[in-house]
Amino acid sequence: MTSTVGPTVVAERAGRRNLGFASGLALLALAILSPMLRTEPIETGTQIAIGALILVALGIVGLWIYTIRNPTSLVIADDEIRLEPGGLEPERRRIPRSAGSLRIAKEGSLRSKTLVLSTLDREHRLPLHFMDRQEIVDACYDHGWDFGPD
Repeated sequence: MTSTVGPTVVAERAGRRNLGFASGLALLALAILSPMLRTEPIETGTQIAIGALILVALGIVGLWIYTIRNPTSLVIADDEIRLEPGGLEPERRRIPRSAGSLRIAKEGSLRSKTLVLSTLDREHRLPLHFMDRQEIVDACYDHGWDFGPD
């Protein structure tokens, strides 16, 4: 069953994004501040490591601000599903209706897994950072998309 209304837009969840960045920064802050709270002098190698961690923390803050200003969204329509990048990505990724059934699963390494919407043959893949799985599944069903076996 396909819908007669326009496409459904699924946006990133700000709470998930903010929790992820805030917890990463909290761990970095702990690593930066713990040597400074000791009474003995800080060795040169530790000072260099603290400086490097401060630069990493600043990079994470910059990335966090960038993702807040440029959120990504998933547009689910009857004829295609497309990932609308919020930033400087040159192309929009799409899954056309002709691609067939979909699958939604976590992919990646043991430490870092990302939720991905893809076709069964994995030819078309859309990363779903900070998005709600159930909201995506419901919107896909509303527009007549089906999910195959994993």
